[in-house]
Amino acid sequence: QLAFDPADLAASRLTAVVEAASALTGEPGRDAGLTGPDGLAAARFPRAVFVSRSVSPAGPGRVVVSGDLTVRGVTRPVSAPVTATLVHDRLELAGSLTLDRTAFGLGQGRWQAAATLAAPVQVQLRLVAHRGR
Repeated sequence: QLAFDPADLAASRLTAVVEAASALTGEPGRDAGLTGPDGLAAARFPRAVFVSRSVSPAGPGRVVVSGDLTVRGVTRPVSAPVTATLVHDRLELAGSLTLDRTAFGLGQGRWQAAATLAAPVQVQLRLVAHRGR
């Protein structure tokens, strides 16, 4: 769900829901670990949810979206700088942010230690929305 008005960013809101089982890396073994009980635990926590608290300007064509991200039942505040491209009725938000996977309980068992799997993970964001759809 998205309400975005570049002329009134304070009124803009975003709620994004991602199915945890949809996480794919292209490698079946890695995908099973990513969505399995030691990773996203998709069977127990089927969705990751982001709910914005604010959208603020960050320069021409850029905004910072801040809010609460819930993964594996753990909610943490996050902020992401994104480009906002509005052409006619099509809006694209794109950016990235770095998350500490351990803050969300991602990586259990042998993957828990940062020496085995780095704690910071890069998340790429891309949302395309069409007005009235």
